[in-house]
Amino acid sequence: MVNATETGVTPSESGRSGGFETGTQLLGRTGIHSVENLREGDEVYTMEPHSRATKLKRVTSVERGNPAVAVSIDAQRLELLVAPDQYIPFVTEAVDQIRFQRADRLDERTRYRFISEWKPLTGTRVDVVDLTTLTGQFQAVARYDDVHGHTFRAALPTGCEPTRRHEQVGYEFDPETFEAYRDAIESEATTVGIRAGPKHRPRPYRFDGGAFIELLGWIVTEGSIYTGSDRDTSTVQIAQDTPRYRKQIQKLLEQLEIEYYEVKGGFRFGSKLYGDIFAQLCGDDSRSKRLPPFVWEASLKQKRRLLETLLAGDGDDKRTYYTVSDQLAGQVLRLCVECGITPAYHRRDDWRVYCRHVPGGFTEPTHCSWVETSRPFYQVVVEDYPLVLAGQHGTFQWLAAAAVA
Repeated sequence: MVNATETGVTPSESGRSGGFETGTQLLGRTGIHSVENLREGDEVYTMEPHSRATKLKRVTSVERGNPAVAVSIDAQRLELLVAPDQYIPFVTEAVDQIRFQRADRLDERTRYRFISEWKPLTGTRVDVVDLTTLTGQFQAVARYDDVHGHTFRAALPTGCEPTRRHEQVGYEFDPETFEAYRDAIESEATTVGIRAGPKHRPRPYRFDGGAFIELLGWIVTEGSIYTGSDRDTSTVQIAQDTPRYRKQIQKLLEQLEIEYYEVKGGFRFGSKLYGDIFAQLCGDDSRSKRLPPFVWEASLKQKRRLLETLLAGDGDDKRTYYTVSDQLAGQVLRLCVECGITPAYHRRDDWRVYCRHVPGGFTEPTHCSWVETSRPFYQVVVEDYPLVLAGQHGTFQWLAAAAVA
């Protein structure tokens, strides 16, 4: 069932149509989803075609079917096998407004173009990152101006009890006390830092959000964390040989007020606390590398800064990002979508994620064919927005869901 509108033929919201072959992949909150493994409640990227707004929306149902024949589309940046009544969204050189056509009714004279521009997801700028909200394993240390600390101690509210006082360091507070009386401690102290334990130096814990997100990008892509044999020391190293990126990292560390050593091939700073936190946020080896959850709430500008940092570290001049981490590969694909880029990937021994804009399209005589099929197809129904990012063999384009709930 279709509706005729001023913008062409669009899928009706009152019925279901189309279907994706087993093995088709959709992009969503957790990265890549195979259509046959989608479940109700999974969240996938969707688009509203008139405004081109994009959001993560829930899958409300997935139904299996077995068409006898299907339409194959094999074009640049899209490989796909769909049911004959699958709707294909498109634009043309002459008309940039999104229209739809059924796969079994494609016109042999039309040059169909995929949707390559949309409104990226908007987030709220992360103004400050506070490490005490990301870990509960720390000691807060408050320094004070007066010699014995009596004035500082007397100014603290009832119940704000330090765990100990050290003449050279200051008053120590456990995480629970610090969280409960943070404002009073921070306002009365000369400086406040956090550390992993009594043998460690206090470190800064509040950072500019954009700068810290960039640092995470360098840690993910070029960082290594070394733990001492006693398990009580850690060293964080960021490898970088390119002069302009070395200068960029140096400026960043100085902005964040992180004490570092410049070494051959990169930068190094020792901190058990930072080592533990970065391992928790970003993984502790190349196969466990990942982005922390809070980056998805960041602003578009901050997400683009993160993507460019990742590419500066493990990308090439064609904007191909390389990783051996399955989770990170899915997250970089997701980051591309949230930055307004149609991604693609190839997987061999490693993942190669293509983070560049490649206008794509197809014509019916050159790129489409009818094929017999015995494999199951799946109709995906999503909330509110009718388009999903789907494709096969590492390609993705905006395609119509079976229906909207």
